[in-house]
Amino acid sequence: MGNTESNVTSGVKKQAGVSTQALYKFVNLKGGGLLVDMMKRAIQNKQYAEIDHAIKTKVEPFLYNKGKGKYIPVSVLVLLRNRERPRHKQLPEIRAMENPEEDFDIDAVCPEVSEAEYYLNPSGYREVCWNIKVSRCCII
Repeated sequence: MGNTESNVTSGVKKQAGVSTQALYKFVNLKGGGLLVDMMKRAIQNKQYAEIDHAIKTKVEPFLYNKGKGKYIPVSVLVLLRNRERPRHKQLPEIRAMENPEEDFDIDAVCPEVSEAEYYLNPSGYREVCWNIKVSRCCII
């Protein structure tokens, strides 16, 4: 009973793999990483320009619109999360794909949403700052 492993737990373990996530080389779960080391030096020297520059240049590729975010329809987020479920529990759109993990392209199914469209139906969208396509840690 306690030895079984669900797709959810295996998915979380797969996401949290330090060696597979590019973001963990900057800040990892053990209190280390490039940005942590740079911050320690910056605190000692009282010079924060280097850490500010590193954050802007190294973290920015992981963000939408240089950190300003992007509105993504909730329906697309549901499809994104559903692709990791067992095949018999997947939604028809995902089940029709040969390999949903690789075939589902969020940029292809996600239109650009303006502020006006968002305010017409705010419950239909979520503002996302982290780029979903870029490999990162357990954020979704």
